[in-house]
Formats: sequence, structure tokens, C-alpha cells
Amino acid sequence: MVVNVAARARAIELAESVLHRGRAGLEELVADLVAIGLFIYGLHDLNSPATARRGNRLAMIGSDGLPHDAFPHPRLWGTFPRVLGHYVRDLGVLSMEDAVRKMTGHTADVFGLVDRGVIRVGAYADLALFDPSTVRDAATFNEPTKPAEGILETWVNGASAYVHGLGATAARGGRLVTRNQP
Repeated sequence: MVVNVAARARAIELAESVLHRGRAGLEELVADLVAIGLFIYGLHDLNSPATARRGNRLAMIGSDGLPHDAFPHPRLWGTFPRVLGHYVRDLGVLSMEDAVRKMTGHTADVFGLVDRGVIRVGAYADLALFDPSTVRDAATFNEPTKPAEGILETWVNGASAYVHGLGATAARGGRLVTRNQP
């Protein structure tokens, strides 16, 4: 088993801290945890093929990883490639079309993100070009920012943001996205 020693040390430090703070320090502890990128959330275990096969058409696929964490979780760099490579290609528990819909258009609709998650004239061009036969997550706890395999290029608002073999480009096409605003 590989352990990120620094992350483990920080977790132990926080656990010891809560023992001394009691209930009065709970809000401060939560602030500490949010600052290091820990979110408390609930999800179905997609690692279980039975759960994935039961899939709900209304379910969305996303990640809660934070890119500026001192110790980012590998899912930040690996969630989408893992779904496309492992669950779609390897296990066949989702179709490619359904997986992409759950990651893009459906999610944009649920969150009211106008002109996002679709490919059409006038919509924002947030796109990823990937090879379905090779896409897979590569990030690990020791290398949490290791790029996925099989992602050839990505565009943010039409600007090339990442090119395989070259990494991130100088383009900064991102902008604040708000609900029900074009």
C-alpha cells in the first residue's frame, strides 16, 4: 500500500486537533478541512459493477476535486477518463453516449448552465477529443496530477487548453459560469 505521508500527517494533526477543541471548535475544524479540500458528500459506489449497472438516467457524473489543494485527490485528474475507460470500455456498464451525456449536457441542464454541454452553433465550445480505445485514468495518490492517457486535446470556450504531449497551453479561455446566464 502506498501512503502519501504528508497528507496522512495532516489528517492525524486535524484528528488530534478536534479531540482538544470539542464541539465548540467544530466550525473551525470544518473550515480547516475545506481549506485542504475535504468535502463530505454522498455517492453510490461506482466501483461496484452492480451499482453502475442499476444506473439512473437522472444521475450525473462529476468530480469534487479542487485543483489548488496541497494534496489533491487523484479523482480530480481521473474521474472522467476512469468512467470512459473503465466503466464504458472495460466493464460495459454505460454506453459511451450515456456517459458523455451524464458528464456534459445533462449536468449543464440540471445546473442551468446555458449553452454549455452541447455542440451547436452559438454554444460555448468546451470540448475534449479523446481516443475511446486508450482513454484511462493515470493519476495516483503518489502522482495525483498525472495526466490521463488517451486525451488528445481539450478546448475551453473554443481555445485549445491542453494538447497531448505538450501539456497545458498558454490560452486562458475560462470564465465564470453562473446559473441561467449565457
